[in-house]
Amino acid sequence: MFDGSLPGPAALADISDGELIEAITGWASTAAAAQARLLAAVAERRRRAETTADTDPARTRWACDPVDEAAAQIGCALTVSHGRALALMDTAVTLRDHLPRLNARFLAGHVSERVVARIVWLCALVVDEQVWAQLDEQFATAASTWGTLSGDKLDTAITVWIHTLDPDAVRRAATAHRSRDVRIGGRDQAAGTTSVWGRINSLDAAIAAARLKAMVNSVCGEDPRTTAQKRADAFGAVFAGAFHLSCLCGTPDCPVAAVPDARATSITVHVVADHTSLTATPDPALHGNGDTPNTDAEADAELGPEPVPGPDTEPARAPEPAHSAHPSTANLQPIPPTDPESPAAPRPEPDPELEPDAEPSSTTSNTTGSPGNTDLPPAAPEPPPQADPQPAPAAAARPAVILGLRAAVLPPAVLAEVLTRGAKVRTVADPRTLPVTPGYRPTTAHDEFVRCRDLTCRIPGCDRPALGADLDHSNPWPAGPTHPSNLNGKCRLHHLLKTFWEGWTEQQQPDGTLHLSTPTGHTYTTRPFSALLFPSWATTTDPPPPRPPGPPPTAPPRHHPGRTLKMPLRQRTRAENRAAYITAARQHNALQAELDRAAEQAAAEQRRARRNAIPHNPRDPEWHARQEAVDALRQSINRPPDYRNDPNDPPPF
Repeated sequence: MFDGSLPGPAALADISDGELIEAITGWASTAAAAQARLLAAVAERRRRAETTADTDPARTRWACDPVDEAAAQIGCALTVSHGRALALMDTAVTLRDHLPRLNARFLAGHVSERVVARIVWLCALVVDEQVWAQLDEQFATAASTWGTLSGDKLDTAITVWIHTLDPDAVRRAATAHRSRDVRIGGRDQAAGTTSVWGRINSLDAAIAAARLKAMVNSVCGEDPRTTAQKRADAFGAVFAGAFHLSCLCGTPDCPVAAVPDARATSITVHVVADHTSLTATPDPALHGNGDTPNTDAEADAELGPEPVPGPDTEPARAPEPAHSAHPSTANLQPIPPTDPESPAAPRPEPDPELEPDAEPSSTTSNTTGSPGNTDLPPAAPEPPPQADPQPAPAAAARPAVILGLRAAVLPPAVLAEVLTRGAKVRTVADPRTLPVTPGYRPTTAHDEFVRCRDLTCRIPGCDRPALGADLDHSNPWPAGPTHPSNLNGKCRLHHLLKTFWEGWTEQQQPDGTLHLSTPTGHTYTTRPFSALLFPSWATTTDPPPPRPPGPPPTAPPRHHPGRTLKMPLRQRTRAENRAAYITAARQHNALQAELDRAAEQAAAEQRRARRNAIPHNPRDPEWHARQEAVDALRQSINRPPDYRNDPNDPPPF
């Protein structure tokens, strides 16, 4: 593949423009061929996972089944998410089993990965092998010429063949009402904002518009925000349970200014911030349009049209929390989750034999409860800094990180705005002061520190937030202590993987660095995400105190008889789920096609009835007038232009 026939980086400066374009084309073909070989290896790993399922059918109903285990290995190897690894396996299997001729063109580098991915996606509902063979023949012939098509044109070219050979397999868009949805989408890390779009029914839209308009009009005229900004702030206040918007005019005698900001008093959103960020100053440019406040006419104009929802993309997992964050103070300033021992967030009794080694955090911890209701003891004082021969420059404020929104960034100015509006500050305990817990369950201080240290699941490629993850003992309890040096966050899927699947082991260092070993003998090292975002935060814990004299405790065998009975089970296997989905989609497509045909026939009947209702009596004077008008129109359309006689006509370019 790299045989020297294409110029490398060192030779690019000496070749002509034409040769450079040839090099770009050649390397693109090489990249496609390499990706095809990668998918071939992925398909083989999927085949072996299915062989494991055939050998032990009970595992096909495991919540973390053999395909999940294979996807976890691929995710670690490629540093991609679990969902991306599953999608790669589906694409690879479809190419290998159903589109062999197209796969051969792909292996030769004649078809790009983009074209192959769209073909596989749009053909997902095909079930007939004869249809697959016909599609493979057509795609293998034409796909090499589709690389120049845009996304919409490419989808149309693929769909035409699917509609011709198997109409029920065409991916149809659901009706507008069935596709209603509201999504929290892409975020702008620099600005600390997140896009929200969706489609709701008209009644709910009218209610939402009326509610937002009432909240926008509830503040006084001195509020510095534009109408659009007030409407955006009211959106968050509604979800915090507010009926009024807090005014930001700053006037002492403003009656609305006394209304508390519900986003800072009703909802708990966890934010990790550096101590230097707590002294940042709110930016006055966050509000207003830079000129003058909106007039009443401008406000009415802005409240008029509703924004058009954007296209569906990958949703995020949590709502916009910019005005209800709870930073904290210490080396690193995070805020903890709600007290897991409180009545609002009960925890089940631990099961040391199962060794999930911690239950997931309560779903109420980041959605209910007043801030600061689980105050921790103050952190231990930090050791005095070493003498510096030169004065250190003032530390710049670092952005904060929203713990439950996949590490979304909150700029210092926005964080300062949040603090001035009532957000509570909590201190994460110094890790050197955290003792070993004699039991299985971590304390609130342990829970808080580990989640703020890790920020996400610790498996390579997984970015699920640590706020909703399990806390796992790296060395199973009771052999391993319940201490931050032996605890790390894992999403539920990867926690089940490490607990029940053979060959998955790990070792954790006192600073949180994790060395994960897979059944194939490969080792992957991950560091806590906070170590990258907040390098000044010392997350290294002191070694646990020595155990008392006596035989050391031992954990139950990882694979003793009956242990797998504690694995959560699926109601249907992965294959059954896929078959049910395809069947339902094809039935929906068939029904929709019948409805479309019936609607077309009804429209044709209506057109025929209207034509028959028009009088065609030549004795009717109006009939002659209509015919003359039609004839004149036909002549004007069919008359060739005479550029010689009419100088006003444009030349025939």
